[in-house]
Amino acid sequence: MTNITPLRQAFPRPGSDRRLPDATGFLARHGRGLSALAEAIDDPWLVTETRTACLAPPTDIGNLDAVGRLREIQEMLDGVTASRLMQSASRYAGPDIGAAHRWYGARLQDLLR
Repeated sequence: MTNITPLRQAFPRPGSDRRLPDATGFLARHGRGLSALAEAIDDPWLVTETRTACLAPPTDIGNLDAVGRLREIQEMLDGVTASRLMQSASRYAGPDIGAAHRWYGARLQDLLR
């Protein structure tokens, strides 16, 4: 007779995402700049997602969704065309909206791996 050991499915606990501390830290350090970029691009969904992610207090249960929100923000930033960035350049307070777009996109990609 063969011993069969059933496999137990291990589901992660809510909020146990290893990226959560990095995501909340990123938002604390760079949320204002990310918001400024979103506002300059003037995409209503991007602005709303960025504000929602940045305004959630670090101890709030809603911040468990920070990783998901950052993924959505990254996807929205990926969809911004070069011509849209050029049109938005005059609304951006920083020196180079293209560089900011690339920097935030790269940071989010690294963070969400």
